[in-house]
Amino acid sequence: MSLGPAETIDANRSVQGRQDGLQVSAAPCAPSDSPGAGLPIHALLPLDDPELKQIVGEFIDKLATRLGGMQAALQAGDFELLAREAHWLKGSGGTVGFPHFTTPAANLEAAAKSNDRESAAKLLRELDSLRQRLVRPIVEQALATPLVTGDQPRPNKPSKATSIECVFPASDADFKRIADDFLARLDERLFGMLGLVQESAFEDLMNEGLWLNRAGEAAGFPAFGALAENLLRAAEREDLSACQQSLQEILQARQQVR
Repeated sequence: MSLGPAETIDANRSVQGRQDGLQVSAAPCAPSDSPGAGLPIHALLPLDDPELKQIVGEFIDKLATRLGGMQAALQAGDFELLAREAHWLKGSGGTVGFPHFTTPAANLEAAAKSNDRESAAKLLRELDSLRQRLVRPIVEQALATPLVTGDQPRPNKPSKATSIECVFPASDADFKRIADDFLARLDERLFGMLGLVQESAFEDLMNEGLWLNRAGEAAGFPAFGALAENLLRAAEREDLSACQQSLQEILQARQQVR
């Protein structure tokens, strides 16, 4: 299976991922007809940008867990979940500079929708083989460069120098759990939003904006409210550039959360 062509890379931002240690295959193997099979794979993003460098590293850290979840879905016969995860990878891989995943992930999505277990298993092995060849960039320092520039900041937009804290008392275990759960869910959904922006899935982006607006307030992070509103309105107008900028601002705010 030949790899897909490199697609236009958008300077989208993502956030931290966590690796749970699920293994995808015991003996992954790259297809012999893949160009550069076995060679290290570097992201096609300008990694002199420390923010992009961190994003690439976080995608790599998260990928093993997501592929492990896909394998578990296949074993359980949950082809609907497998198709959704493959759809996420199809969009997110190229967004963070790894278009190598686009074609096999698209094929995996099609196999899952057809309940083709044998093809899905083969494609998961191919994807895991690609994952093992990824080169993780070294992040030398914390993020320091603003993601969005402009003459005047938007109303209620948190400044880069200001940290964002939960308005609930951190000493209360229940409130802390709510805040932690929200941030974990936000990290998961931001990966999905990257793919939605790339695919111009405006209706889905509207739903994500609504979720963030409500969930942020409920979890004690009202700072995300105005940012979510910007994303929602941009998606309603089907303004792709504004959606990209709004998502970047949300990702910047996520970096500021203490």
